[in-house]
Amino acid sequence: MAKDNGNGDPGDETNTFRASDHTVHCLATLKNPKEGTQIKFSWWIVDAGGSKNELIKEIDYTTGPNNNVVHGHLSLPRDWPKGKYKCDVYVDGKLEKTVEYYVS
Repeated sequence: MAKDNGNGDPGDETNTFRASDHTVHCLATLKNPKEGTQIKFSWWIVDAGGSKNELIKEIDYTTGPNNNVVHGHLSLPRDWPKGKYKCDVYVDGKLEKTVEYYVS
């Protein structure tokens, strides 16, 4: 997980964001990158703003040649509700990693 650097790219790594950090990034480093690998980022509210276990958005990506770091981002035009979130990262349809993060 990373904060936005102000230009739409990932900046400082963190698992805690401010409510005013309108864009959050999730980076996945592939061990054996192959062109055509299917990556899916599933963004969830775990417990925030009165919502629990709610899917926010899914983002699909297909890797290109020499693409060993894939990054997905999620933006909200207003402040994020404070609480706990997670991003599930799937590689070729298999859940590979769940990353929890917080908005405080």
